[in-house]
Amino acid sequence: MSDPFAKLSWMFESARDLTMEAAMSASSRLSDTPKAKRPFEIQRLLGSRSDREVLKGMKCVMALIATGNDAQEYFAHVVKNVTSESGRVRALVLIYLSKYAETEPDTALLSINSIQKSLSEKSARARASSIRALAGIRIPEIASLILLCIKRTVSDQVPQVRAASALAIGRAYTIDGINQSQLASFLASLVSDPSPSVVSVAIKVHAKLLPTIERRSPKKAWAPVHENFRRLTRILPDLDEWAQVCVIDMLTQYSRKFLPRPLLTFEDGTSMPLPELSAFSAITAPYKVQFDSDLQLFIDSLRRFACSNSEAVILSVTRAIVSVATPEYLTEFGLHKVLTKLATAPRSGSCTKTYGLHIVSYIAQAAPTVFEKYYKKFYVLPTDDNEVASLKLHTLPLLATSITAKNIIRELQYCALNSAFRPIVAHEAVRALGRCSRAQAWTDHILSWCCLQIRNANASLVKSDLLTVIRHLLQLKQSQAGSDKDKLESVIRTIYQLGKLLNDDAFTFDPEAKATIIWLVGEFTEAADNSIGPDLLRRALKNFSNEPETVRYQLLTLAAKSYSYELQRNDTSDLSETTLGKIYTHVSHLARYDTSFETRDHVRMLDQLLLTPKNAKLAVLLLQVPKPAPLVAVNLEESTPDLLKDYLAIEAWADPKSLPPKSIRKEKAVETVPTSFENGAFLEKKADITVSKTQLSSSSIATFKPAQAKPYKLQSLDEFFGSEEDSEEEDEEDDSDNTSEQTSEGEQDSDEEESDSETETEADDDDEDEEEDEEEEDASNHQSRKSNSDQETPDK
Repeated sequence: MSDPFAKLSWMFESARDLTMEAAMSASSRLSDTPKAKRPFEIQRLLGSRSDREVLKGMKCVMALIATGNDAQEYFAHVVKNVTSESGRVRALVLIYLSKYAETEPDTALLSINSIQKSLSEKSARARASSIRALAGIRIPEIASLILLCIKRTVSDQVPQVRAASALAIGRAYTIDGINQSQLASFLASLVSDPSPSVVSVAIKVHAKLLPTIERRSPKKAWAPVHENFRRLTRILPDLDEWAQVCVIDMLTQYSRKFLPRPLLTFEDGTSMPLPELSAFSAITAPYKVQFDSDLQLFIDSLRRFACSNSEAVILSVTRAIVSVATPEYLTEFGLHKVLTKLATAPRSGSCTKTYGLHIVSYIAQAAPTVFEKYYKKFYVLPTDDNEVASLKLHTLPLLATSITAKNIIRELQYCALNSAFRPIVAHEAVRALGRCSRAQAWTDHILSWCCLQIRNANASLVKSDLLTVIRHLLQLKQSQAGSDKDKLESVIRTIYQLGKLLNDDAFTFDPEAKATIIWLVGEFTEAADNSIGPDLLRRALKNFSNEPETVRYQLLTLAAKSYSYELQRNDTSDLSETTLGKIYTHVSHLARYDTSFETRDHVRMLDQLLLTPKNAKLAVLLLQVPKPAPLVAVNLEESTPDLLKDYLAIEAWADPKSLPPKSIRKEKAVETVPTSFENGAFLEKKADITVSKTQLSSSSIATFKPAQAKPYKLQSLDEFFGSEEDSEEEDEEDDSDNTSEQTSEGEQDSDEEESDSETETEADDDDEDEEEDEEEEDASNHQSRKSNSDQETPDK
C-alpha cells in the first residue's frame, strides 16, 4: 500500500513544481522584454487566442493606466476582447472602455451590442459591471439606449445590480441629450429601495446630483428626502460609512430648509429662536430647548454615531449638532470626549489632528465649558509637529475659564521659555498668553510676567512677541480704565519702565523690539501728558544715524506725536522756537536725507501737516487717533480658517411662513422583500406569497435528493493548466445544473403550485394594467415547465 501513496505524492509535488515554473515564466516574460518592444508584446498578448495570455495583456494595460501612463494606443486591441468567454477579461475590458470610450466613440460603438447582451446574463456581477460600463461610455448617440438599459436594471431582483444602476445614473446624468428628469425619477425610486446596500449607493449619487437637480426643479430635488426622511433616520446604522456621512449632511441641510427652527425658553417665560453657535457665548441664563418631532427624531438618531470608527462620521455628527441643536448635546452624546481623543491621540494622523483641533477651537470659542475637563489633553507634546503644536497653542487660551486659567497660563509660560529649540512653539506660546486676556482677572498677572521677562536673557528669542503682548494688554487696560486715574497710572508706570530699558546698556534689543517700545511711548503720549517722549528723543537722537530703519521711522513718528500734542495743548500753530519744536526740526532734517524711501516720504507729509498753520488740526487728528490693538479679542468669524468655513457653511434657517406642511414627510410604504438563494446568489422576490394551512400538503412539499457525483475524467496536461477563467462562473453553472435536477424531481409532485408561484413572480415584474397578456404568458410558462420536467424524469 505504500507504493501507490508514494507515487501520488510524487505526482502532486511534480505538478506543483510545474505550476510554479509556469507562473514564474508567464510573469517574467513581459519584464524581460525591452521597453521599446513592450507595446508590440502587449498587442500580441491581446490578440492571442489563449484567454490566459489575453488576461495577462489586459493586466499590463491596467498597470499602465494605474501608473498614470496613456494606454489609448491599445483601444482597438482591447475592444475586440469584449466578447471573450473569460469573465475576468470582460471585466477589465469594461473598465478600460469606461475610461477611453469618449476618445474613440466610433470604435466604442462596436462593443455596445455585446455589452447590452451581457445585461441578460445569469451572473449578477456581469449585469452590474455591464450597466456601469454602458453608462461610462459617454457618447450622446447611445443616450436613449442607456436610458432603456437603466430602466431595465433598476427593477432587477439582485441588490448588487440595482446599486450598479444608481452608479450608472450618476455617470449618465451629464450625457448630452439624455432625459435627466427620467433619470431623477429612477434615482428617487432607488432611494426608497428596501435594501440598505442600494440606498447607500443611491443616496451618495443623489447627494452629488442634488445641486444640479435643484437648479432645474427644486421641488423634485427634495421629493425623495421628504418621503424617506423618517426612514433614513431609522436605517442610518445599516448604511456604509460614506453613505452615513452623505445622509447626515443632507438631513442637516434639510432640517434648516424645511423644519421649524427650535425655540429657547428661559425661566422668566421669554423665548427666542435657536441662535447660531457664535451667539451662544452671550447666553448666560438657563434655558430649555423645544424641537420639532421630526428634528428630534433626527437628533436622537445621531446619538449612537458618537462611537463610530470613522472620523468622517464623527465630524459630520458634530457639524449636525452645531447646526441644528445646542452645545449641550455635544456633552450629552459624549462627542466632547471623542473630539478630544480625535484631536490629541498620539496615533492619530496629522491631518486628522488638524481637523479635530480646528473643530474643537471653533466650538470652544462659543462654549469653552464643553472641553473644560480635558484642557490638559491639549498641552504641547515633544512628538507634535509644528502645525499641531501651533493649533494646540491656539486652542488652549479658548479653554481658559475661571477654573482652568491658572494652569493654562502656567503651561504657556513654560512653552515660551523652554522651547528655544523650536522657535515657532515659543512665539505661538507668547501670543497665546496675550489671548488669555479674555480671563480679565489674569490680565495684570500676564502683564507683570511679560515685563519681567523683558529683562530675562533667556527670553531674548521672544522679546518682540513679549512687547507685542504688552502693547495689547496696555491698550486693553487703557480702554477698560476710562477716566480712572489709578488704572491709568499703572499703564504710565509700565511705559516709563520700558523706556528706561532703552537707555540701559545691560539690555540689548533687536530692531523690532526697540521699535515697539518707541511706538508704545508715542501711542500713550496723551495718557502720560507727554512726559516720557521728549526725554526719550533727547537720548536716542545722539545715535540716530546708526539705528536700524524701523527704529529711525518710529523715532520720527514719536517726535511728530509729541509736537502735535503740544500744539493741541497750547492751542497754537507754531512752536518752532520751543525745545520740542527744535527737537522735531532736527529729526525732520535728519530724516529728509535718510536712505529709506518710506522715511523720506513720511517726513515730507509730516512737514506739510505740522509746519503749515492751516493743517495743524488735521495733523492732531491724524497722529493722536487711537490705534487698534495688535492682538484683539478672539473673533469666531475671523479666526476660523477658510477650509473650516467651507466645511461648516450651511444655509440659514428658512422662514416659518414658507415651511411646507408636516404631512409632506409622511413615510412612504416600502415593501419588505424576502430573499431566496438561487444560482449562488441571493435573489429578491417582490411578491408577498401567503399560503394557508389547507393549501399545504405532503404532495406540495418538494423532496430534494443529493446531486449525483460527476464521473472522473482523465485530463491532459494542457487541460490541467487550463485557461484562467472566472471560477465563480463555473461554480454558478454547477449550482444551476444541480438546481435544475433538484427542481425537476420536485416538480413531479408539485407542478401546479410551483407554476402558480412562478406566475405570481413574473406578474409582478410586468405592468399591472396588462392582465390579459400576463395570463397567456403564465399559461405558456406552465406548459413549457411541465414538458421539460416530463422529459428530464425518464433520463434520471
